[in-house]
Amino acid sequence: MKRLLLCLLPALFVLCAPAFGQLPSATSPNSQPAPAEIEPAPTDPLNRETPASSMRAFLEAAERFDWPRAANYLDLRNLPSEVSRMGGEELAEQFYFILSRRQVNISEDSVSDQPGGQTVDDLPDYRDELARVRTQDGDVKLLLQRVPGPEGLRIWKVSNATVADIPMLYEEFSYPAWIERIRAAFPYQHLILGFELYKWIILLIAATALIPLALLLGYLLARLFSEPSAGTWPEVRRLFMGPLAGLAVLLCMNNLALELGVGYTAAKLMQANTLMTVLFVWLIWCLIDLWRARRRDRYEAEGRTDAAILGRPVANAIKLITLVVGLLFWLASAGVDISALLAGLGIGGIAVALALQKPIEDLFGAVSIYSQQPISTGDLCRYGDSVGRVEEIGLRTTRIRTLSNSVVSVPNATLASGIIENLTARTKIMYQPDLPLRYDTSRTQLTQTLKELEEMLHADARIEDETIRVRLREFSHNAIIVRIRAFALTQSIDSYLEIVQDLNLEIMRIMDSNGVRFSQGAQTLFIKNSEEEANPFQDASR
Repeated sequence: MKRLLLCLLPALFVLCAPAFGQLPSATSPNSQPAPAEIEPAPTDPLNRETPASSMRAFLEAAERFDWPRAANYLDLRNLPSEVSRMGGEELAEQFYFILSRRQVNISEDSVSDQPGGQTVDDLPDYRDELARVRTQDGDVKLLLQRVPGPEGLRIWKVSNATVADIPMLYEEFSYPAWIERIRAAFPYQHLILGFELYKWIILLIAATALIPLALLLGYLLARLFSEPSAGTWPEVRRLFMGPLAGLAVLLCMNNLALELGVGYTAAKLMQANTLMTVLFVWLIWCLIDLWRARRRDRYEAEGRTDAAILGRPVANAIKLITLVVGLLFWLASAGVDISALLAGLGIGGIAVALALQKPIEDLFGAVSIYSQQPISTGDLCRYGDSVGRVEEIGLRTTRIRTLSNSVVSVPNATLASGIIENLTARTKIMYQPDLPLRYDTSRTQLTQTLKELEEMLHADARIEDETIRVRLREFSHNAIIVRIRAFALTQSIDSYLEIVQDLNLEIMRIMDSNGVRFSQGAQTLFIKNSEEEANPFQDASR
């Protein structure tokens, strides 16, 4: 008996160990029992828990042409006998055809992704509306229904009421006879970018006919707006025969593809608007080139050939911005979250702007000079202490050749913000010499000289009469100052210098004829001899 008890005690301890382990410890009276493991809830292997997941799974199976699997998403119970005899696979294939022909969109806005389905519609709790298709007899609802599934699950399938209407809808939405013949000639077992092979054949035939027609129409429109002899003809022709013709073809092809039917994958690819984005970017680029060509012709007509230099970098900058915007639009259409990318572009843009601050300032200075036109190439101007002729207005600096034949390069930002005197822009040039006469000139001589000087200026047709002034200005320390003020009617500096030379020679002749002499800037001493009745003058320089 003792041996039997010794053998049973270890076995009893092992059997009671779990119970003892669940008893509260004497040292930790508040300890809680360990929670029991919860078994995961059973899931449907075909992913039919929600209306949206069920339809997505059906479309994925249909685009793999796995009709036996696709039939599992149709409620085949209680169907009319003629429909039931068709079989689930054929019904699934016809239902997929109807969805693609009517472009039924499977999204969170149209189909619920909750196990309970929509709760705010007028349907029973076990039914949801997938879409409505327009027929000759009115709108037909495509319904989903929650039915019993395996292991007690509640799953979503296409309602048997809708399944019963599939043959009727398929017959109404079938292709014309010629398309059906093409469809039968090219059996499809694989999709190419979401489209069956027979659809690609039809689209290729349509493109072959549409592209030459669009190019011809684009050429006729280009001839309507421009001529081959015009300077902007290449840009106009490229605009109408390029992106505009491409957009016309793309819109026609897009409508044809929608009419043929767009599957789940093809619809997602078309939502990205890849070709549409490329054509719109190309269109904007062609418009920029046309704008640049028109401004180039206008500048050349005005003789401002240097202004055309600015068109290229400005056009390239706008094209780059257009490309970036188009890329962001395409990414957003493809479902990519671009918020982080925009934040990165903002930080990168700030860094680039700080690094290129001075070049950007000079570039905007060039834009200001070209738009405001304070100076142009070939103008004689004064900037600061430099006087010279503008040789080139570049993107960063303006080159000025001074009168001493040296070249001064001024940054455009500095030039645009500074004071520029455009000497070439003068319609007339002032002639304003000061004549220093000796103090031994008598009043009679001075009066006669002033009179003859004014008459001489009025007699010269190259001098503006209204502005002629000849006046005794002041008595300086060493001379009597006579100032002449008049405007020469010329804009050329060479003509002005020739006029000045002629006027100066005439002034010398008048002064000689009246016995008037120029003061040489030296002091003159007048010594009176008591034996002389007259007042002779004698010059003596200290």
